[in-house]
Amino acid sequence: MQNGVAYHNFCDVEIMVDLKAGENVVVLTSGSLGCNVDKIMLKTDVNLTFDKTDNTNRPGSH
Repeated sequence: MQNGVAYHNFCDVEIMVDLKAGENVVVLTSGSLGCNVDKIMLKTDVNLTFDKTDNTNRPGSH
């Protein structure tokens, strides 16, 4: 936790995204303070792919 501050504001967020035919890229960003994301749920009837990013070199990573 940055500056020893514990997270205490938890919420669920639901968004609808109108994707176009073909390849779409969805990026989740949190700004400079960071955030904790427990899970991301997608509802679709198509095959999805995922490319994992190695963030172990970022400051504060575990």
